[in-house]
Parts: sequence; structure tokens; C-alpha cells
Amino acid sequence: MQTIAVIFGGKSAEHDVSIITAHIPIIDSLVASGKFNVWPVYIAKDGSWYADKAMNDLAFFKQDDWETKVAKMKRVGVLFDNGLELSWGGLLSKKMKIDIVFPSMHGTYGEDGSLMGLLRMAGVPFVGCDIFASAVAMDKVLTKQVIAAEGMPVVPYVWFTR
Repeated sequence: MQTIAVIFGGKSAEHDVSIITAHIPIIDSLVASGKFNVWPVYIAKDGSWYADKAMNDLAFFKQDDWETKVAKMKRVGVLFDNGLELSWGGLLSKKMKIDIVFPSMHGTYGEDGSLMGLLRMAGVPFVGCDIFASAVAMDKVLTKQVIAAEGMPVVPYVWFTR
């Protein structure tokens, strides 16, 4: 059984929507298939990383005190050594080798290719676009310019720099 880490949350303004995206189409489907060992990897707004099976259920994040519960969890160490390994230190230390990552972070550090770049450098297989495609798609004007340069039709647009 392959172990899949679904990484969500993050330091972007789109942190909260990332939690929903991670669960409804991704985690729920992977868990329901019964074919994968799914590890939810949540990145808090302050950049701390957590991984706990309790976070596989979206209901966890619907509790009024979910942020307090997360803050009480042991942070997870993320080891990149020709792959990805989650590590919980301390007296009852354990490690979990990750076979593939399913990024589900919106905005900065996720959609912009930053996370994919980190995973690519560490040799970690992941689902989705690579760094360049993610970075281009993050800039909507650049995306339209690239599409137009390839001869495809683009809806007229305006953009503002200030």
C-alpha cells in the first residue's frame, strides 16, 4: 500500500480554502478507495508543519477549537533525503516514509511552484504541474500572453499595476 501525503494550509491568504480543497476532492477520495495510506500534512499560518490522522476528516477543521487542538499536537519534522520522510521526535519517536505527495496548497508557496520546487530538488514524486507551469499560471497576465503567443484565442483583458 502506497503512502500519500496530502500537503495543505500554508502561509498564504488562501490558507483556509486549501483545507477544504485538500479534503473534499482529495483526502476523501483517497481514503474511500482503501488503496492508500493517507497522511494529512497541515502547514499552519505560522509555517509549522503537523501530521496527524485526526486531520484526515474535514470535521476536525469544523470544530470551533481546531486551531487550539492543532497547536497542542507534536510538530512533524520533514526530512528530505532522496525522498520524503515525516518524523515525530521525542520518547515515542516514529518515522513515516512517503511515496508520493499530493500538493493542495493555494496561492503563494503552493500554486506558485515553490512547494513543487522543494519536492523536485529532494527527488520526491508529486501530483500536478511542475515548477515552471505553476509559476506561469500564478501570473494570470503572463498566462494569457503565453497562450496568445502560441496562437490560441484569448478573451480581451486589462490589468492594473497599481
